Amino acid sequence: MSSDRAGHHRHHGREATTTLTGSFASMKAAAQNVLGQMALGEDLQPSLEALVETARTYLADNLLPLVVNAVGGIPEAIAALAPAILQTGTELLQNLTSGFAAGIPDFVAGAARRPLLHRRAAGEFR
Repeated sequence: MSSDRAGHHRHHGREATTTLTGSFASMKAAAQNVLGQMALGEDLQPSLEALVETARTYLADNLLPLVVNAVGGIPEAIAALAPAILQTGTELLQNLTSGFAAGIPDFVAGAARRPLLHRRAAGEFR
């Protein structure tokens, strides 16, 4: 095997253990090997050991650190968004307050007319 090809294989070997997609592909291949060995009625022990090892690599070495890193970034994201959230919330409250203030005179005037309308409907005013 040429040194060029050997380097190529080492790269793929590293990718299979150090990247999420590479380690998942290795775990998937190991699971398929288990199924193949099972279908052929052969010894499952080596295939199961490989599946356990590739699953450990995928979960412990790649997926868990990714999740921890993602969750760790949530407080920073919230801190970065907080000013915009507060600004939007403040504007929302100001708009609601303005809307209520503008609508109260009409509401009161309408409420004051309602008893008169009900009395007219009942025939009290003729």
